[in-house]
Amino acid sequence: MIVYDKYSFNTQRENPKKATQQINAELYIGLRFGKLVVLEYAGQSNSGKPLVRCVCDCGSECIKLLPSLKNGHTISCGCYHKEELAKRNFKHGNTIRGKKTRLYICWNNMMCRCKYEDTEFHEYYIDKGITVCDEWKDFSKFEKWAKTNGYRDDLTIDRINSYNGYCPENCRWIPMHLNIRRATFKRDYGYDPTDVEVEEKYGRWEDK
Repeated sequence: MIVYDKYSFNTQRENPKKATQQINAELYIGLRFGKLVVLEYAGQSNSGKPLVRCVCDCGSECIKLLPSLKNGHTISCGCYHKEELAKRNFKHGNTIRGKKTRLYICWNNMMCRCKYEDTEFHEYYIDKGITVCDEWKDFSKFEKWAKTNGYRDDLTIDRINSYNGYCPENCRWIPMHLNIRRATFKRDYGYDPTDVEVEEKYGRWEDK
């Protein structure tokens, strides 16, 4: 099964550099980048960057940006970061009866969104420069902040200013439906709303 990145093919617009780009990309056929081996040229991304089809050591085939392979940002079909997270989970031992705690999963997801280009949300985080502060790269420090700042299992982490990264000064815990309403408001109006604006637009939310 081929796993595609969140890059769409541009078949409508002609690109005069495409032929040269394909020739250059084909020079990498058979070369290895981490767990990936390049199989063939696979067209262009919407931004005009070359895409190549690869096979991963795990057996999956995928379409990746050639520049991301060359600069080392992409090294697998997506299986590598899952393996790394499993190792990190073992290191921290943050489990209950062998299962990861919800807070640990939240931290894992946050780290993945801002670190691995293989994730489906790459364009919304890495491409926009969203990062995790150095302090929170240590799970124990993130856990301490969370538990002293209102964390509950029914809440989700929210960046108050969506243009800034994950850090104590820019994050809080809110219900999922409020997080969704804030995202919808920003999509429709182009800026991060206050809670009052969200309430006026969508009605009052109750933190039960």
